[in-house]
Amino acid sequence: YEFVEDHLQPGISRERIVSLLGRPYNEGVRPFLPEGMTVPDSIRKSAAHSIEDLEARANAINDFYRTHSQPDTVIEYIVADGPLGATSLVIKLDNKGLARDFIIIPE
Repeated sequence: YEFVEDHLQPGISRERIVSLLGRPYNEGVRPFLPEGMTVPDSIRKSAAHSIEDLEARANAINDFYRTHSQPDTVIEYIVADGPLGATSLVIKLDNKGLARDFIIIPE
């Protein structure tokens, strides 16, 4: 998404983002894993040969997120619509309302 690379940089204010992109699709607080932290492969890639295995892996992933996620103030925009759902631009804001991270979440 060239627009993000060309026009949205860390430190840009929420007000400037809204003036460039319009009113956000969603705005609020969402939990995210801290920068650099991911679900361990031992959980994410565990074998799933049955419904019970799939449920156990899903529960382990949910537990990991619940334990390690931290709240982030975000504004969200729908940047593309596809057959499986929308692609979103999530902009994390710091406590002064300045952008600190940009995430594209595919469908």
